[in-house]
Amino acid sequence: MSNPGARDAPAAVLSLVGMVALVWFVARCLSRDHPLLGLRLFRSRLFSAGVFAAFSTMFAMMAAFLLIAQWLQLIDDASLIDVGVRLIPTALAGALASVAAPPLARLIGVRSVLAGGWPESACSFRGGGPSTSTWRWCWSRSASSALARSPSSRR
Repeated sequence: MSNPGARDAPAAVLSLVGMVALVWFVARCLSRDHPLLGLRLFRSRLFSAGVFAAFSTMFAMMAAFLLIAQWLQLIDDASLIDVGVRLIPTALAGALASVAAPPLARLIGVRSVLAGGWPESACSFRGGGPSTSTWRWCWSRSASSALARSPSSRR
């Protein structure tokens, strides 16, 4: 790595090619009657907010999984299988929440479900197993944030 400048030219050319291809793809999608990706859907604030919420949650959870797995291995000296077992509650909480979210959103409102989901996600990362204090802490945070929404803002 004595001369990293020699690798800058190919990287710059490939970046430029990627940007040109992206502009071409967007222009093509906007000009077709039946585009590969309906970019006009992003004009809807509801659709854009849903996509943003889904992607931000996905990236945050994956980053947390990576960092927690590294922490457990490097700081706690946990084995690979031990790390996997410790992360099972988080994976199960995510699976159950993804199934429960649509019916709950119809019942109590989308904002209430989103507001209650963040503390519920934190519960699975709090760890320690199903002790009484852990579950009491989880339910109090989730319930208080979900129920704090006013009835007029539940849509």
